[in-house]
Amino acid sequence: MMATDGTALLLVRMGEERFALPIADVLEVLDAPLITPLPLLPAGVVGQCALRERLLTVVDGASLLGVRRHEGRGTLLVLEADGLRFGMLVDDVLDLVRVQQEQWRSVPATGAATTGLAGVLDLGTGLAGVVEMAGLRAQVLARLLTAEQTR
Repeated sequence: MMATDGTALLLVRMGEERFALPIADVLEVLDAPLITPLPLLPAGVVGQCALRERLLTVVDGASLLGVRRHEGRGTLLVLEADGLRFGMLVDDVLDLVRVQQEQWRSVPATGAATTGLAGVLDLGTGLAGVVEMAGLRAQVLARLLTAEQTR
């Protein structure tokens, strides 16, 4: 995803890091409800919660992006991947930002793991990694399929 002038991104915090997700991919934002852990879940899959009489699988966004979340319930983002709805825990939602092209930076080639990022935003007050949604969806689907196979 390359930002164009006026691209709307949801700015979230996980631990000490900030990330941005395309607002078009976020169906809902809510205080994280009670999440029930389940046995034999793969890393990054937290459990399930009830959302409007429907079970929703919840993943830990920080785990998927290789950072640490703070303790506590946090905020739940409801996302959808190839018709599969799931929740992603983040520590907090900070803002809705409209990105201008001059704020967009390429992911630095540092040799460190930078998978999962489509780019970096210069927000003037710091940087935020832009989540590459296709890669995030692939990770979540792979983990959920692994969870189904172990049940």
